[in-house]
Amino acid sequence: MNRTIIAILLALGFSCGANSQSLTRQQMLEDYDYLVSFVEENYAPFDAIMQKGYKREYKALKKRLRKQLCKGEADLERAATDYVIWFYSQFDTHIYLGEEAFQRAVANLENETMIKADSTLLTNPGNFEYAPKPVSCKVDSMTWLIRVPSCEPDFYDGTVNALQQFMESDCENLIIDIRFNGGGGDNVWEKYYDLLYDHPCKPEISWHRNTPKNLLYWKEMLKL
Repeated sequence: MNRTIIAILLALGFSCGANSQSLTRQQMLEDYDYLVSFVEENYAPFDAIMQKGYKREYKALKKRLRKQLCKGEADLERAATDYVIWFYSQFDTHIYLGEEAFQRAVANLENETMIKADSTLLTNPGNFEYAPKPVSCKVDSMTWLIRVPSCEPDFYDGTVNALQQFMESDCENLIIDIRFNGGGGDNVWEKYYDLLYDHPCKPEISWHRNTPKNLLYWKEMLKL
């Protein structure tokens, strides 16, 4: 089977293979099923999306796309693009496919202003307003709290200083509160990498959740 699908933490990416037309229909079905199972097991917001009332719509989507593959009405690239764009357009623009078809689909969405993705859909119930301020403090004898309400450049120095305070404390536990963080630049976390990763390789493509499938993937990649 074509096993070129990978996941990237906060920027989950997929690849369908260079030429889905060269695959048999059975191979495309197998790869599509793998993509679906991989997302359901490894994509961090998946459970929250389902709990927000989108389970029926999602089930109908994946059933429709698989049916199109079975009937030859769509190839793997088209099915995978339609599958991922459902998440991308409504919930999370960090999920994407590394395929030209997906880029064209995104361009069409932008032209038609159809992208609805908003992190508050998953994290902010009702009209509840949560506007946290940066915090770096000891909450008990063993635990330090760092609250990071934004990853914009203005918060970089404060976040780094907060980490330094934790490192100089006698605390063993660290809580990083990023609820309702509006996003920004990833460099805010550069100084945190040694704490957040359990392996020495830190390029962007290695930003994986530590699931068994992802760990197995990287063990195989490191052999190449």
